[in-house]
Amino acid sequence: DEHDIDRLGEADRVAPLDPDKYTVLVPQDAFPNAYSKYPLHRLVLAAHDGDLELLQQMLNRDDPINGYHHDINAHHEEERINALHAAALNGQIEAVEMLLAAGADPHVRQTMPHGKDPRDGETAREMADRWGWDDIEAVLRKAEETTPKGVYLRYGTGNNSKLWPVTKPEGLDPQQERRARLRHQRMLRPLPSRGERKYYGDMVFGVTHGWDGEGKVIRPAPFGQEEALPRAASSRAGLLFPDDRAQRVGMMARAPPNARVREMARVAERVLGYDLLALCADGPAERLNQVEVAQPAIYLASLAALETLREQRPEAAERPEAVAGMALGEFAALTAAGVMSFEMGLKLVQERAAAMTEAAKQRPHRVMSVAGLDKEEVRRLCAEVSAQAGQEVYVTAELFPKACLCAGTSEAVEQLKQSCEKDSAVRPKVLDLPAAHTPLMQSARNRLEASVAQCLPNLRPPHCDVYMCASGACIRAGTDPAAITKLLCEQLTSCAMWEGCMRGMVAAGVQEIFELGPKGGLKNYMKRIDQEAWGRTENIEQ
Repeated sequence: DEHDIDRLGEADRVAPLDPDKYTVLVPQDAFPNAYSKYPLHRLVLAAHDGDLELLQQMLNRDDPINGYHHDINAHHEEERINALHAAALNGQIEAVEMLLAAGADPHVRQTMPHGKDPRDGETAREMADRWGWDDIEAVLRKAEETTPKGVYLRYGTGNNSKLWPVTKPEGLDPQQERRARLRHQRMLRPLPSRGERKYYGDMVFGVTHGWDGEGKVIRPAPFGQEEALPRAASSRAGLLFPDDRAQRVGMMARAPPNARVREMARVAERVLGYDLLALCADGPAERLNQVEVAQPAIYLASLAALETLREQRPEAAERPEAVAGMALGEFAALTAAGVMSFEMGLKLVQERAAAMTEAAKQRPHRVMSVAGLDKEEVRRLCAEVSAQAGQEVYVTAELFPKACLCAGTSEAVEQLKQSCEKDSAVRPKVLDLPAAHTPLMQSARNRLEASVAQCLPNLRPPHCDVYMCASGACIRAGTDPAAITKLLCEQLTSCAMWEGCMRGMVAAGVQEIFELGPKGGLKNYMKRIDQEAWGRTENIEQ
C-alpha cells in the first residue's frame, strides 16, 4: 500500500502493487497463527528419512493436531534446504511424490549463505541428479514442466524463499521484492495464547518459540541435536555389516529382481567405471580379491542385503535400534543409519581402498589372525617382536575372546607368527592384506580425512545408535556427523574394538541381530562373544 511505499522512500520509483492480485502471500491452506504439533525441522527430517507415516500425517491439512499448517516450501534455517530438497538428496522417491502431491514447488532453490550467489542454489531435481537418483530426477523434471513458477526472493537472508503464489509469474524487480517482503513480515504476530499451547516451532512465520505450563520459553533445538530427532519406535533390531574379507564370487547373484539393488549397481558402474555387479556374480576371484575392488564390492553387497531384509522385515531395515560395521562395514552401517547416501558412501569407500593400496606400497605389509591366545599376551609379543626386529607389528582388531588380528611390516608379522606357534594351541594365519588399523596407514587416513571433510556439509545425524570400531562404544542417534566422521577416519590407524561394540549392543537390549552380507563371519564371532545373542543372530545375503 502507499504507506509501505512512503516508508521505504520509493513512491516515485516503484509502481504500486495491485491489492486485488497480490494479497495472498502464503498458500491458502496455510495459517501463520495456526498450531502445528510438529515444527519445520520435523517435516524436513521426515522427508529426508522417508518416514512416510509421519509425513502423511503432517501433510494432512485437515488434521488439526498432526497436520503441518505452515508453508511446506519453507527452508530449514540452518540446513538451508526444504522438505522436498531433503527427500531428493536422500533418494526418498515416495516422500518426493507425497510432497509434490501436497503442493510443494519443485522450482524452489536451496538458500545460499552470505557470499554465495543465490542463483547457484540447486533445485530438488538438480540435487537428485547430482547424487545419482535418476528415478527422482525424472519425477521432478516432469513436475517442473507442469508446475508454474512463483516469485522467489533473489537476495539477502532467506534468498530463494518463495514469496508469492503460483498465479503470479516471476519477474518483480528488487525494490518490489523488498516491499513484498516487508508486507510479509507485517503479517507476523506473536501467538496470543501462552497457556493453551505448548509449542509452536516454525521460523518461517516468525513463531520462534512457545511456552511451557509455567510460562517459560521453549525454543526449538538446533537441527541435528539428539533431542530434535524424536523418531518412530525402533524395531529393537541391530544391523551388522562385514569387512572386506567377506567377498566371494557368486555373491549378488540374486540382485536383478530387486529394483533398488539394480539402481545401486547402476550408480556403482557410473562411479567406478566397471560393472561391479557382474564382477561380484561371475568373478574372476583374482580381481574381486583386489583391495580396490573388494571394498566397493562388500559395500554394495551389504546394502543389497539390507534391501533383502527390507522386503522380509521392513521395520527392522527402516527402524533399527542400532547399527555397527566391522572396519570397512562402518560405511554401509552409516548409510543404513541415514548419515550418507549410497553414492557418497561408495565414493568414500573407493577413496579409502585406493589410499590403503598406496600406503601399502611404501612398506610391505601383512595381516595375521591369532586364535587361542589372550589378547594381552598377543600385545606383549607384538611389543617384544617390534623391539627386537626394529619393525612394527600391532594388534589391529579385537574380534572375540582369545581371537584378534595383528598387522605390521612383513618381517615383523613373520616373527610374530613364529612366536605364537611356540604354543601348540595357538593357530596363527597370515593374510596378504594391507595393515589396516595401524600407524602404517597414517597417509591413508590423511587422504580419507580430506575426502570426508568435503562430504561433511552433506552428512546428516544418524537416525539410530551407531557402534564405532575406533572407540568400541555407542554414538547416539542424532549425534553431530563431525563426531562420527572423526572416528570413521581414526579406525584406519587404531585397533578395531569389535568385541566391545557387540557387548555394548547386546547390553543395550537389542532383541534381534541381522548380519547383512556374505559368509556370516560376524555371526560366528557373536557365538564366541555371547551365546544367547548368537541364537538371535541371522545372516542375510542378497
